[in-house]
Amino acid sequence: METTIRKTIGICGVVVGFGAMLYVLFIAKTILLYLVVAIMLAIAIYPLVSRIEKILHVRKTLAVILSYIILGVLVGLIIGEVIVPLAHQGTSFIRNIPTVWSTFLQNPHVLELVTRYHLENSLAQLSNQTSGILLGGGGSIVVITGSIIAQITATTIVLVLTFLLQIEGENIWHSLLGFLTEKDAANARRIGAKITKAISGFVSGNLFISLIAGTVTFFTLWLLKVPYAFALAGLVAVFDLIPLIGASIATIAIGLVALSKGLFVAILAVGIILIYQFVEGHFIQPIVYSKSINLSALIIVIASVFGAELGGILGILMAIPVAAVIQIICIETYEFFANRKVHTEVVG
Repeated sequence: METTIRKTIGICGVVVGFGAMLYVLFIAKTILLYLVVAIMLAIAIYPLVSRIEKILHVRKTLAVILSYIILGVLVGLIIGEVIVPLAHQGTSFIRNIPTVWSTFLQNPHVLELVTRYHLENSLAQLSNQTSGILLGGGGSIVVITGSIIAQITATTIVLVLTFLLQIEGENIWHSLLGFLTEKDAANARRIGAKITKAISGFVSGNLFISLIAGTVTFFTLWLLKVPYAFALAGLVAVFDLIPLIGASIATIAIGLVALSKGLFVAILAVGIILIYQFVEGHFIQPIVYSKSINLSALIIVIASVFGAELGGILGILMAIPVAAVIQIICIETYEFFANRKVHTEVVG
C-alpha cells in the first residue's frame, strides 16, 4: 500500500512538474524564440566567421565584427537594389487593388459567376477593405509607431544575442565538454557538427531556393507582360520561405493579378509557377538539403503547426531546423543505447 502511494505521488509530481515547465515555457516563449533565432543565426554565420579567422589570422571578436560588417553591406545592397523598388511597386500594387479587381471582374467567365450570385457589392467592399488594411489605414499612428519600435527592439535583441553567442558560444561549448569523458566528448562534438551542418545548410539552402523561385517568377511574369512582376516575384520569394503552403498562397495572388491580362495568360502563368514548384519540391530541395536535412513530410507539417502556434510566421521558419536538430538528437540517443545494449549482451 505504501509503495503504491509513493508511486502515485511520484507520478503526480512528474505530471505537475512537467505541466509547470510547459507553463513557464509558454510564458517565456517570446524570449525563447529570440534565443532560438539567435542560435540559428549564430550557427549560420559561423562558417563565415571561421573563414575570416583563418584567412586574416585575427581574433574571434574581430572576425565576428568583420562578418557583421560584410553582412551589413550585403543587406544594405539588397535594401537599395531590391527592397526599395519592391516596396515602391508593392505599394503601387496595393493602391491599385480596386482597379485590379475591376479588371478581374470584367473577365467574361468571372463576370458570369459574379452576376449569377450577385457578388458585385461584396467583392468591391472586400477590395477596398483589403487595400485599407494593407496600407495601414485602419491603424492609428500610435499603434504603427509601437509596432515599429517593437520590431526594432526584437531585431536588436536577436543581433546582440547572436553576437554574444559568436563570441562566447565556443568557450561555453568547450567548458561543457570538459565535464564529459573523452569518449562522450567525442560523441558530443560529432553530434554538434551534425547539428551545425543541418542548421547552416537549411538557412543557406532555403534562401537560395527562395531566390530561384523569385527569379523564375519574375521572368515568367515579365515575359507574359503581367503587371507588378517585380512585386509579385518578391512576394513569391518571401512566401517560398514558408514550408508547404507559402508558395501556394503566393501563386493564388499571381493568378488573380494575371487575370487582368486575360484567362489564357493567367492559366499560363499559374501553370508555369506550379510546374516550377513541382520541380522545386521533387528535385531542387532534395539536392540542396540532401546533405543537411532529411525530414519526412509528416514531421515538417507537425513542426510547422507547432511553430505557427508558438511564434507565427517566424515560428514556422524556425520549425524545420529545430525539428531537424531534435531528429538528430533522437537518432543519436537511440543508437547510443542500442550500441550499449549490444555491448552489454556481448560482454555478458
